[in-house]
Amino acid sequence: MLIDNRSREALLAEIDALRLRLEESEQILQGYERVYRILVETMNEGAAILTMDGVILYCNNRLATLLQVALDQLIGSSLGAYVTPPDYPLITSLLENHTQGCDNQELSLISGVGKSIPVLFSCCSIGFSGNQRISVIITNNTEYKQTEMELFASEKGFRLLAEGIPQIVWVTRADGWNCYFNQQWVEYTGLTLEESYGHGWNKPFHPDDQQRAWDAWQNAVINNDSYSLECRLRRADGIYRWWLIRGVPVLNNAGNIQNWFGTCTDIDNIKQAETLIQIAAEAERERAATALRESESLYRAIGESIDYGVWVCDSEGSNIYASSSFLNLVGLTQDQCSNFGWNNVLHPDDAESTLLAWQECIRTGSVCDMEHRFRGADGQWHPILTRGVPVRDKNGNIKYWAGINLDITQQKKTEALLRESDRRKDEFLAMLGHELRNPLSPISNVAQILSSFPLQESTLNWATETLNRNVTHITKLVDDLLDVSRITRGLVKIQRERVELVKLLKDLTESILPLIQTKHQTLSLELPSQPIYLLGDPIRLTQVFANLLNNAVKYTDAGGCIDLRVGVECSSIFVHVRDNGMGIEPQLLPHIFDLFIQGRIELDRSEGGLGLGLTLAKKLIELHGGQITAHSQGVNQGSQFLIQLPGLVDKTILAKPLIPQSPTKETDQSLRILLIDDNEDVVESTALWFEMSGHQIAIARNGTQGVSTAQTFKPDVILLDIGLPDIDGYQVVRKLRDLPTTRRVLIIALSGYMLNKTLLEEVTDFDYYLLKPPNFDQLRNLLAEYKRSNLRTGDLYT
Repeated sequence: MLIDNRSREALLAEIDALRLRLEESEQILQGYERVYRILVETMNEGAAILTMDGVILYCNNRLATLLQVALDQLIGSSLGAYVTPPDYPLITSLLENHTQGCDNQELSLISGVGKSIPVLFSCCSIGFSGNQRISVIITNNTEYKQTEMELFASEKGFRLLAEGIPQIVWVTRADGWNCYFNQQWVEYTGLTLEESYGHGWNKPFHPDDQQRAWDAWQNAVINNDSYSLECRLRRADGIYRWWLIRGVPVLNNAGNIQNWFGTCTDIDNIKQAETLIQIAAEAERERAATALRESESLYRAIGESIDYGVWVCDSEGSNIYASSSFLNLVGLTQDQCSNFGWNNVLHPDDAESTLLAWQECIRTGSVCDMEHRFRGADGQWHPILTRGVPVRDKNGNIKYWAGINLDITQQKKTEALLRESDRRKDEFLAMLGHELRNPLSPISNVAQILSSFPLQESTLNWATETLNRNVTHITKLVDDLLDVSRITRGLVKIQRERVELVKLLKDLTESILPLIQTKHQTLSLELPSQPIYLLGDPIRLTQVFANLLNNAVKYTDAGGCIDLRVGVECSSIFVHVRDNGMGIEPQLLPHIFDLFIQGRIELDRSEGGLGLGLTLAKKLIELHGGQITAHSQGVNQGSQFLIQLPGLVDKTILAKPLIPQSPTKETDQSLRILLIDDNEDVVESTALWFEMSGHQIAIARNGTQGVSTAQTFKPDVILLDIGLPDIDGYQVVRKLRDLPTTRRVLIIALSGYMLNKTLLEEVTDFDYYLLKPPNFDQLRNLLAEYKRSNLRTGDLYT
């Protein structure tokens, strides 16, 4: 048939294309041949390829080491030369029946120095018809059994090891009854240990493997022989994977089987690799090349699925692969990365040190371990932890570098937050020490003056005012600390009632007006003429607005202006507190409501404070269903705080305060008051106040004495400490409520402990729960209300 020139040229072009694809396939095959050779050289077992008559064509270094014979001396020799005479017929039979293969057959070899070596011998046939070879795997059985015995010698060590390794570990009794599986078995199969013990281990086997597995195990038990089997086990999600199951008998000192010890190793990937190798060996080159390309895609997909960046470099340090996770992070293509483009996205301060360190790793072959910053596609600098190791050939030469790039941005942020938290904690502790020493100093001074000199009335009045002022200051510091603790744990319960906000703010501003006048500041009020009602806790709301106004005074210079404005819009109440003081720094503004945060404070800290006020204000406003925000244009630009609260349309009083908030007119009738407290200073000073107020006082120093005194003294009111030396106040109050003389008296708990969820369950027998130090105005109101209430009922003394 004649072929014209055009057809001939097309045919020649197609032949050239086929030749190129064939050469590419050969190169790929050669590459994978090198990979498989590396795998064989790194095996713990001896491996060899034999001719059909037993001559060694190839073997790895592990086999040469095992036989103590030089590698070049082994190659070309007959394997039979290294088999003991009793086992020579056995190995001859195994090699002749190579088509059937064998797995872990026990026999003995002779080393180059004449020493007998017990081994496990496995073989199978490989290659095409007419060009067949025998593949041999030889395992040192002495090392294997010795290792297993040493592991089993210590049950504790065995269990720690068994639970720590990725393999499934199992133990049976001498009769084959399973008595132990590690947690890996439970997690993989989904079976409980109770379902697996005994012979229940056979349940997850593939139906096609169950009988074969059972027969192999029974044969091992009957013959006291090692057990080895490859089979498929069902995973908890129903997927079957291939596993290598091995078991060996553990002998006692008498030589009898004590237990069986075994492992299950996941060989599914190996089985898949073996399948790929068999396909590559039996198919034509083009099909083998296709299968290898698919395998390469699979491994690449595995690399791409990992969260952190995977990379590979050649022996000279040039990148040949980087996973998409890293390329997407830094916005590079593979070509750019391969041409040292990754250097262009390094932080300028890290570029030189990174290159020098990498070049040193290339030169010395040391492990690469460095931390540096890369510019991400988002424009941000990302701290990256880079780690890599050299991959060497059998001669120790570096062929590749493989490693990871891990984005540790979140870890760095967490570390920075922890450092900032520690810094703020240290500053707060120093601030707290300073704030406590300031009021303690005048208290200590006044106490020494009172004890050392006779004082005139004017000096005594000064001392009293000084003590009251500084005790009040310390009490507020402690209250703020306890309030923060209770609020952050969700223990604060606001006492809701109808509150007229305009009146509350007017009363508050009148109380702080002397402070404003002292600093020659101006307070501007813009309050509605009509009442504004909301449902809230008046004490807590006063605390919030007092904190804001005190801050405005504190951070505004003399002659400054402070504005307080209130408005109503869409059933919401808005309160503005604004000043023209020192303002808030931009970097501080987002954290202004965090714990222990304060603006610039001079070294003398003449204004004081712990940085808790705004935190408390925010939490308390949120408990009222509102919100608070802060605004400032910057330093020396003033500050503004905006509070939004839900208004109250219904003006009906919904709840009565737990404790009267305004003084009640006292009657002239005195009360019999019993103080039960073991603190000498507290009880004496409290008793003195009650006596000077015209009441009759009795004192008890512990709980037992208090119960006894109550029966004889017959008090109207009892102040009871919680922490007493013999029995606590909760037990005392229960005893008092059981007595006829004190069943209905007013009992007030006086304690240094804040109420929490546990204490709330204990205070049901008390009428009130007050914190130390007692507020005498509050006590006076309680007693007046108690007397007024009982006078109405005629039941003061019961």
